[in-house]
Amino acid sequence: MVVGKVAEPPPFSNVSRLQAFAMREKTVGIVTIEDFQRRQNIGSTRIRARWLLNYWPEAEMFSTGRCYEVVIFQKAYWLQYAEAFSGIKILDLCDPDFLTWRRELKRMIDCCDAVTASTQALVDVLKEYTSRPVFCIPDRLDPQAFEGMRKDHTGSGPAKAVAWYGYSHNFPALNSIVDALPELGIEELLVVADANQPYHLPPALAGKLSVRNFTWGPDTVNQDLLKADIVINPRILTGRWKYKSNNKTLGAWAIGLPVAHTREELAALIPEDARVREVKLRHLHLFDEHHVRRSVEEYRRLIEALELRAPCSSTPGSRLGEYVPLLRTDRVAV
Repeated sequence: MVVGKVAEPPPFSNVSRLQAFAMREKTVGIVTIEDFQRRQNIGSTRIRARWLLNYWPEAEMFSTGRCYEVVIFQKAYWLQYAEAFSGIKILDLCDPDFLTWRRELKRMIDCCDAVTASTQALVDVLKEYTSRPVFCIPDRLDPQAFEGMRKDHTGSGPAKAVAWYGYSHNFPALNSIVDALPELGIEELLVVADANQPYHLPPALAGKLSVRNFTWGPDTVNQDLLKADIVINPRILTGRWKYKSNNKTLGAWAIGLPVAHTREELAALIPEDARVREVKLRHLHLFDEHHVRRSVEEYRRLIEALELRAPCSSTPGSRLGEYVPLLRTDRVAV
């Protein structure tokens, strides 16, 4: 060994790509929609980027000037960089952007080696746009984000308050169930949504139900939800809503709140003992089955598979099936 000479890090090899990732400082950069559009408090960035980084030491938020092996574009349509970057490129989507940005979406997909999406419904449509591999990596949970917060329903009696949370442009989902609340004895509706967009009851419900609006914030949303007995998260199977993930349901379960997706489920959760049983059941294996570490491992396997592609292959990802037997493409969001 030559004194004073710094040892070079071991080169990547097809034998153990994951070990090589672990030994290098940062090889994966994530370009988020927050940074690309200069916005703040975007739910998808928190769930599909920031939470992953807590368990992904070889990855970081994209930093200009860094040399990366892999770049993930988290709903960020940075076409100029994607065209110029010669490493592995993955487009991650959580919304049906093909409904509004079809041309931009197709161009971005064509620049990337693979696409990941939050639901199987998205995957099924995205596969129609490309021959590149498209995988479902669901929204999952970081337990650190929910530490010390769990609703105790013991002694609370029948449910009197329910909560809904999300972006105000999804109020139609709330409207689909709100008329059932007074009929079931619910006295108060708590709505946690984006600032300056308060929810207003339909005129027919005026005087029958109290409404409190809260501004959504990453540090306050869970505390506001805990003021309720149940979270309502109605499913709409038409339009853009049929592509939505179950991240709001998982988030509510994580803080001990039962979730009603239908009027029937809401009616069943009104009694105290029903809520106590539901919370216990959902919380039992929640952070094992939906831990964000699973997403990190799925990304690692996908990246390893992309690195193992045959250099002569003209179709990106054409040999992925040989190397990703554990990366399921049939996962369906609950």
